[in-house]
Parts: sequence; structure tokens; C-alpha cells
Amino acid sequence: MISSHRRVLFAASAAIALAACDIVLPLGNTPCAGDCVEGDASIDGHIGDANGPPSQGDAGPGPGDLDPDAGPPVCDGGVCQCVGTFKKGQSCVRASTLVTTYYSLCAIADGTVYCSGQDFIDVGRHRAPPTIVPGLERDVARIAIDSEYGCAVTTAGGAKCWGYNSLGQLGYGRQDERPPKAVDVVDLATGVRDVHIAHDKTTCAVTTGGAAKCWGYNGNGALGVGQSDGGPSYSSRPLDVAGLSAHVLDMGTGRTAACAVLDDGRVMCWGDGDSSPGTYGPDRSGPNWAPFAIDGLAPSTYVGFSNSSICVLSRAGNVSCLGHNGSGLFGGAGQPHTSRPVEMSVLPRGSVAQLRVASQYACVVTTSGGVKCWGERTPGGKIEPTPQSSLDVPTLGSGVVKIGVASDLACAVMADGGVRCWGDDTYGQLGNGAPNTRSNDPVAVVGLPEPVFDIDVGSEHVCALTRSGHVWCWGSNTNGIFADSDAIRITPVPVPLLSR
Repeated sequence: MISSHRRVLFAASAAIALAACDIVLPLGNTPCAGDCVEGDASIDGHIGDANGPPSQGDAGPGPGDLDPDAGPPVCDGGVCQCVGTFKKGQSCVRASTLVTTYYSLCAIADGTVYCSGQDFIDVGRHRAPPTIVPGLERDVARIAIDSEYGCAVTTAGGAKCWGYNSLGQLGYGRQDERPPKAVDVVDLATGVRDVHIAHDKTTCAVTTGGAAKCWGYNGNGALGVGQSDGGPSYSSRPLDVAGLSAHVLDMGTGRTAACAVLDDGRVMCWGDGDSSPGTYGPDRSGPNWAPFAIDGLAPSTYVGFSNSSICVLSRAGNVSCLGHNGSGLFGGAGQPHTSRPVEMSVLPRGSVAQLRVASQYACVVTTSGGVKCWGERTPGGKIEPTPQSSLDVPTLGSGVVKIGVASDLACAVMADGGVRCWGDDTYGQLGNGAPNTRSNDPVAVVGLPEPVFDIDVGSEHVCALTRSGHVWCWGSNTNGIFADSDAIRITPVPVPLLSR
């Protein structure tokens, strides 16, 4: 779950070159203020002729390919960053959805999917700034991405996928390397509610009728087809998950495991078996070819996976975990593993509003707006809760709206739209302007010009979506995710989405 990237600057006309203009503007259709002089135009950090040929490996058309009538971009909102290749009439667009991985950043704006960083279709290319994914130019409602491919749900309820397809994970009936654009998933042109991607190239969909369907890799029964021999090693077409033709509300996916939350609150799981004693406990350490119910759970709403455990949020606001306890998710109970859920009694009953599970720890947002974490390698240090211990993340208090977690980093969005992060800062991912200053206490991210609506946290970088629909990122700039030449940014930088 690297290679270098080159930035291309653009020209406003055949004679005038514009360099990077990070400008915060009032709302409205406001042109970028001022022109940069030709001497500021550069490719790969060197002064050069803005109308010269494009450099090898550039992320887009070179300055020499510009429309000679191109004018300055018009910004539809708060932030205009004059980076990239603008054509006449091109403008900044506002995002409504943001997802990021170690390799890539993708967003939906006006139904169009924009991605930067590792190009899933052209593996040798790294896109920056975010550009439109071929085949996803319109009418997209939801997206999910992993390190090598992504999938989308259209406004009509169709499923489309793009990128690497070694095990049929794109679901369009073929197994090949990379189709040239996003492709339609077989038999899922309508009726899809959501898509989920597991880490070992397995894709699943939940339909509007409540059915679960999976395709791609079938290691340890990840497709859940229910055949006694496990079924095919992979499938390039969606297969029905056995016994789940209706009533599925949501899903969670692990490496070769998945769980579905049903409308009656039951949690049905399948797959895994690769670890010992296994995600589902010692009684389920073998491959599970068909879904089975997790006994002992109250009616639930959410399930999240750690390395070898799962944690479930009940409708009543309580958290229970089961599986392998190497991550300390069962607290100081002393149990190495369990096949039955262990309720986190250290959390006041009915107090949990949101649950997020990382590889070796878990955090919750409480109904009062506080944050509590437990497990091993939590961002604030190792915590092994006992019934007497306090799990409160220091200095946050109340007022937290949502959180995001990664292996050794967590961030919280506050009610006022501010962001606070804690944990690892090797790559500036705390965003507080101080390089490599790991903090066990949450610190404020500095330089965000407006309130934040959502965040997506990676192990080495964080991206935020503001309330007006603009994207800002900080931390490691792996594969040019930020559309910026600097390898590390210790404060947020704007990531423009460029219209067609």
C-alpha cells in the first residue's frame, strides 16, 4: 500500500509566461491577479524559454503546445494556483470528494474524476496537477482507490474501474495489464450503491438492492463465493457473495477478508485464514469460503480492519473487537486472540459516534466531540487501556467533528474547520511548519486559508478538502501528488483541479 516528477508551467500567450501564483481570492469568478514575468517561467527548476519544447517526462503538454489565444485562468472560488497547462477558457473547479493513498490523490469535481501522482493507466507517468481520468469525465458520484487501481460509481449507479488488471480486479471480463481508460464493470451498469477495494486486488460492490458482489483476487476466499473448494483463483467478472443477495448496508475490507453489515445489524464475514490465529479468531483460522455471522455482537453500523483484527461499532455507540490481539486492540485483557468479540469496557457505554481502525490501533470520536485511542503504536505513544486508564487524546478536549488515521499518524477536523494532527512528522505531515517534530499531543495545522470539511490521512502525507471545495496537502510529495516540485511540505499547499 517512486519516481520523480517534473512540473510544467504555462504561458498566458505566445509572449507572456506565468509562473506559480499561489493567490487566495474572494469567492466569485475572479481572474488570477497579475502576470508573472517571462524570466520566472521554469521547467524542472531552471530558467528557460516558456515557448520551448516540453521536457521528457513532463506531466502534460509542453508550453510550446499551448493555445496561442489562451488567457489567464479564471478561478471559480477561493484559491487559484497558476500551475499546470491552461487552455483558453480553462478554470479552477471545486471538489466534493477527496481520497488519497501513498501513491496518488483523486477527487471528484462536478462529476468528473481528477487524479495526480501515480498514473494508474500509464504506469511510467506521474500526473500533476490533478488531471481528468479518461473515461470518468462526467456523472461520477463515488470513488475508491488503492495503490494501483481505482473504481467509481456513476450517478446512474454504474460501476467503472481503471488501472492495473493483473487479476481481473477491474471486473470487465478480461485479464490484461492496463486498459487505456476506465472500463464498465460487467453486469453492473446500474444499481450500484458503493464500491470497496481490498489490499490484495479484490474489488466488491454493494448494490441498491442490498446484494454484495466481488471480483478480482480470491486468495483465502476473498470473493466469498461459497464453493467448497474455494472457487476460482480470481474472477474478471463480478460474482455473487454467497447468501448476501439482499440486506447489505455497508462493507469493510481487509487484505484478503471482508465483512458486510446487514440492515438487521448483523455482521457477516468471509475470507482471511492466512494469518494465525486469524482475523476472526482461532475458530476461524482456515479460509472461510462463505460468509458467516460474528456471534456475540449487538446490532452494528460499521466494521473496520486492523492487521489481524476487526473492530465493530454498534448502533448503541459501543465498540467490540475480535481476532488477533497483537495490536493491543483488546486492551490489557491479556488475551492473545479471541474468536468472540471483546467489548471495550474502558469506553463509557453509548459514548462512541465514530470509529476508525488503523493497522495497530483504533480511535473513536465520542458523542461529546472528544477523541480516545488505544492499541500499540498509537500516534500519541503506546497505550494499553485497562478499566482504570484514560484514553483521551490530550489537549483536544471537545469539538472534534471527524478523524482520519494512518499507521503512525492521526488528524482531527474541529468544529470550527481547523485541523490538528499528532504522531509521526518525518515528512512534515503534522503541517505545523516545524520540520520533523514528532508530537504526542495534537498540534494545529497552519496555513489553511479557510475551514476544512474533510481530511484523508496517509502515512506520509495528509490532504484536506475545504468547505468551499478546494484541496490542500502537506507532508511527503511522493510521485508529485501535490503538483509541486518540493519533496516535502511542512505546511499546506493548494492542489488545483483544472477544468477541461
